[in-house]
Amino acid sequence: MPSPALGSGCSTPSLTERRALADELAAARGWQHATLVTGPFVLAAWLAPTRGSDQLTIFIEGDGNAWATRRRPSSNPTPRNPAGLKLALAHPGGNVAYLARPCQYVTVAEQRGCGIAIWTRERFSKAVVDATDQAVSMLKSRRPVRRLTLVGYSGG
Repeated sequence: MPSPALGSGCSTPSLTERRALADELAAARGWQHATLVTGPFVLAAWLAPTRGSDQLTIFIEGDGNAWATRRRPSSNPTPRNPAGLKLALAHPGGNVAYLARPCQYVTVAEQRGCGIAIWTRERFSKAVVDATDQAVSMLKSRRPVRRLTLVGYSGG
């Protein structure tokens, strides 16, 4: 089957549609969306209901839709298929959260600091790593936890 990027007649889901899918999947499990404002970026996260555990497991999304084709970057890195979120939602217990990478799932108004370089050649830059670290600290502060496990998916 041809890729939508190659003109098969199928359209790529919009950012609004991709965000709505993530919200729907999370809400079905009782998860809540969180907007995490870090130094240069706004990051999206979803959190499971608080459970009686001192352990927090955070699933970090991969590169998502960083590339429209093998040579052309996409205009927005939000995943079409939120695989990292689905992995987080399938986690069997404890305190769990899902953290999107910078520029994924955020509204146009929240896309400060975002640009194609952030989800391509600068995806592991100091600014991105520092923002992710800040977001992880924010998620930890929302739960009474002593132990942290990070689970990366693909480029996460």
